[in-house]
Amino acid sequence: LGISHSLSDLNGNPLFTNPSFYDFELLPESPGILYGLLNGSSVDIGTQLRPGSFEPSVMIYQIFLNSENLNLPEFIGLYNPSSEQLDLSAYSFTKGITMTIPEGTYLGAGEVLYLTDNAAASAWQSQPGQVLQWESGKLSNNGEALQLEESHGIVIDYLVYENNGLWPVEGFSKDGVFQLLSPGLDNHFPESWTVDKEGQIISATASASQNSFSLYPNPTRGLVTVKVLEYKHQYVEIYNLKGQMLGKVKLDESGSVRLDLSIYNSGILLLKVGEFIEKAVLIK
Repeated sequence: LGISHSLSDLNGNPLFTNPSFYDFELLPESPGILYGLLNGSSVDIGTQLRPGSFEPSVMIYQIFLNSENLNLPEFIGLYNPSSEQLDLSAYSFTKGITMTIPEGTYLGAGEVLYLTDNAAASAWQSQPGQVLQWESGKLSNNGEALQLEESHGIVIDYLVYENNGLWPVEGFSKDGVFQLLSPGLDNHFPESWTVDKEGQIISATASASQNSFSLYPNPTRGLVTVKVLEYKHQYVEIYNLKGQMLGKVKLDESGSVRLDLSIYNSGILLLKVGEFIEKAVLIK
């Protein structure tokens, strides 16, 4: 472990490569590049710690405030970015809302658990994911801290959303839902978030049954299965986030193929077949 200057010397997002997956290398556009000083020479700030074999923790992934009091339930979506099932028994929210997750609650890899103020709302009827009702509290329309702790009281995730012009303004009005752009991004920073419509999330039917593009397991340590029923014998094209094509593999007569992504760098890859594009999270 080598540290030149602390990130506390830097204001704003340091732009790590994949912080949720413990990859703290600086991106080329990071403000931490050559920000430090060592023996009279400019150096990158931060750590040279390389990613290990750690699995990422459950994370706050979606936030719906219902700021205009529509006939809709508020909710927080928790996402499991790891490649393993997580036991969330006795995890609790201690800021923002009051909620202790019941014993025996498990969240599969790549799945979302919805915590809401009204689990009986009709909007949830076609939602295939787990839905639990929190005990008390209402999400602030202007912003507040949200804190999730594991069963021993250790903070797993903490963020502060604010209506300060930095967070997407659409999330503070009507049916806008704050949605993390990618599970690999740091959810503490407003630029890591976008806004979707509430109806596109909680009223959606199971994607596996209706979506023409399925990708699993996701996240993955390398091997994935891609199925695109409408594009038999077409190619799956693999891109990085810079838009560079890294390779392509042909689908078989059933519209599926088994891919080994372990030859690529860990992080987010884009898989494109025809008009469909899906993100694959590669963990090493």
